[in-house]
Amino acid sequence: MTRSMRSTLLRLSTYTPRKQSRPAEAGKQVLCEKPMALNVEECDRMIAAAGASGVKLGVSYYRHFYPVLARVKAILEAGEIGTPVIAQMNTFRDF
Repeated sequence: MTRSMRSTLLRLSTYTPRKQSRPAEAGKQVLCEKPMALNVEECDRMIAAAGASGVKLGVSYYRHFYPVLARVKAILEAGEIGTPVIAQMNTFRDF
């Protein structure tokens, strides 16, 4: 790592009220787990802090890349099962 790199990866707990904006205010890049915060006001505060500091703010949601979800999406887009009303999926293994 060179001295010019200022990027920091942080895992922020959503259960730490009013602290979510501090890393961005300190000029740190932020990647947090979902949910991003516990309410819209906290999300807005985090977004504003990142914008004002010129840093990136991201929310990690890795499940978008599960192969099984790509298959579910293809089935839905093809209309193979009709119009879904409600869905729930539990996965307990690696893909």
